[in-house]
This record gives sequence, structure tokens and C-alpha cells, in this order.
Amino acid sequence: MFNPAFFQPKYALLKTREGVS
Repeated sequence: MFNPAFFQPKYALLKTREGVS
């Protein structure tokens, strides 16, 4: 079951790490 509320913070963190890199 897909839960965007759970994946959203993980995706945001990935975007942040990607931007910092």
C-alpha cells in the first residue's frame, strides 16, 4: 500500500541531499 505521507519526508530528504551534493 502506497502512503505518500510516509514517503514524502524521505523524498524531501533525498532532494535535500541531492541539492547539497
